[in-house]
Amino acid sequence: MRRVARGALAGAAAGVAWKAVEPLLQKEFGSPYSDPGIVAGIVARGRTRTALEFAVQGVNGAAFGAAFARLGGHGIRGGVAAALAENAAFWPAVGVMQRFHPDVQAGRWPKPLTDLRSLQVSFAGHAIFGILLGALLDPPAVRRSS
Repeated sequence: MRRVARGALAGAAAGVAWKAVEPLLQKEFGSPYSDPGIVAGIVARGRTRTALEFAVQGVNGAAFGAAFARLGGHGIRGGVAAALAENAAFWPAVGVMQRFHPDVQAGRWPKPLTDLRSLQVSFAGHAIFGILLGALLDPPAVRRSS
C-alpha cells in the first residue's frame, strides 16, 4: 500500500509539472491544444480555467500514478511506456470531445483528432509525465566515478 501512495504522490507531482511546461510544448509544436484544457475548458474560463487545469492534472496524475504502482509499473521506461499507451488508447475519444468542446467550436483549437500538432503536444506531455512519474517513484541510481 505504501508504494501505491508513493505512486499517487509521484503522479500528482508529474501531472502538475506537465501542466507547468505545457506552454513550452504548445509553442514548440505550434498548437494551442491542451490535454488538461479538455476538461477545464468545458467548465471554466480565464484564471479559474488555469487553476482547474493544474488541479485536473494533479488529480489525474495521482490516479494514474497509483494505478501504475499498484499494477507493478517501475522506472522511467515503464512510466513512459504506460503514459504513451494510455494516450494512444484514449486519443480516439478526442474525436467525440471535439464535436462540442468550446475551444474547437470557437476556432481557438483545431480539431485535435486529426491535427498532427495537437497530437505532438499531447504525446510530448505524456512522455514528460511518464519520465517524471518513473523517476519520482523509482529514482535512478546515482553512479559515482571512481
